[in-house]
Amino acid sequence: MNLIDDFVEVKECIYKNECYCVRDNGAVLRHAPAGKKARKLDNRWTFGKVNLQNGYLYIGSARIHRIVALAFHGEPPTKEHITDHIDTNRQNNRPQNLRYLTRLENAILNPITRSKIEYYCGSIRAFLQNPQILRNRVLESGDKSIEWMREVSNEEAQNCLKNLQHLSLQKNKSHSTMTTKMGEWIYKPIYPQTINHYDIKALSPSVAVQRYWTTPTEFILCPKQISDTPLEDYYKNLKRNATLTKNNFNSSRIIKFEMSKNKEAIFVISQIKTKDKKSYAVLKIICENNFFVHINCGYITEAQKTTYKELIPELEERQREKQESLKNHQEQERARQQEIVANELNFNIAGYDTQALFPSIAKQRAWVTPTEFLLCPKEASDTPLEDYCKNLQKEALFSQNKNNLASVLDFALCSKAIFVICKFDERNVKHFALVEIIYENNFFVHINRGGFFEERGAYKYWTLAQGLKWSGGDTFDDYC
Repeated sequence: MNLIDDFVEVKECIYKNECYCVRDNGAVLRHAPAGKKARKLDNRWTFGKVNLQNGYLYIGSARIHRIVALAFHGEPPTKEHITDHIDTNRQNNRPQNLRYLTRLENAILNPITRSKIEYYCGSIRAFLQNPQILRNRVLESGDKSIEWMREVSNEEAQNCLKNLQHLSLQKNKSHSTMTTKMGEWIYKPIYPQTINHYDIKALSPSVAVQRYWTTPTEFILCPKQISDTPLEDYYKNLKRNATLTKNNFNSSRIIKFEMSKNKEAIFVISQIKTKDKKSYAVLKIICENNFFVHINCGYITEAQKTTYKELIPELEERQREKQESLKNHQEQERARQQEIVANELNFNIAGYDTQALFPSIAKQRAWVTPTEFLLCPKEASDTPLEDYCKNLQKEALFSQNKNNLASVLDFALCSKAIFVICKFDERNVKHFALVEIIYENNFFVHINRGGFFEERGAYKYWTLAQGLKWSGGDTFDDYC
């Protein structure tokens, strides 16, 4: 089947006064204007024409990804939001690869983009202090490669995203590995497809996999290809005191090694270069699904070196349990981060009210995560806002929920509202927020008025919210 005809769902939308049908594979059909002669590109399905300068697909002067996002995700929340390609492939316009973010949220929340920023700028902090540094250094490097980008099938899209995310986590890989050498390989399942859900691809060689081992590692003595006698070949490469592994944190050298009696595994004891007293590690090597699988069996003491084989089953099970616990923690953390992002992306959505966690008289508006407002009065008097204001103190804990804590940086009482600048703990991408508190229908309503990267940006909008003049000029947050 032709890729353009491989789809499930079709939607319609109006973009810049043009009527489009849009497929969930990223193809669009532009209808001819009523009563007018059809143009060359009207009434036909197309993925669009690539712009060789920026890599985006167009139909006429309209960018395809904006049309697809509008059809499947609706209007962007604000004019400041852009359409982000999650896998950074500007020609993968499938709806699941598109989302609305501000430019700064795109830079910070997308791990692939963030990896690129950290490479060029040194850190996210350096980028936030001077965003122009990224553009300057990209131009200096001549990094303009977009040749790898193309339309993709659903399977190719999944492979591409998985591969790019894996590469972005490998901090010690050079940036050129992820850009100038990008090609058709990025759309193929170059990393093992669920050999075991505890496995990850080793740094090298390409046939090496590591199990119960979270840090990407080089296996120096591992053969570069699989033969008819893979473990025998590996065994021949091993030597006492030879370097066995290297990664960002440490390296190891071989103390002892032997082949199992059934010749289905190699056991290696290595010494890790670390100050930890448990400096001896046990490694089990097997060949599985055409990969050398390096199973981390954990640490042993000096005294256990002679009896280590008896401990292998217990050690391996312990490592499996640790990885299962880590996996559960990572899933919980991923869900927490997604909720934080959702909370930030809803900062400026006009609002619905939800009941706060505490007190019962408190509500929250444009605020996704149920929250406790610790300084909110538990009951209202004839002067509700004045009573609330008396409870506020700088640096006092203002609110808490399962994602973060916020303290009072500053506050001001106006005729019909209190405006509070909150400072979050380090878990938030944006460290400051503006909260408006009103008394409405016998409830204290806490309205989320936006998040800010810089204290100065928060103070600017706090000042303007009070109806006062701001004389401090532009702030970083004006542009994100």
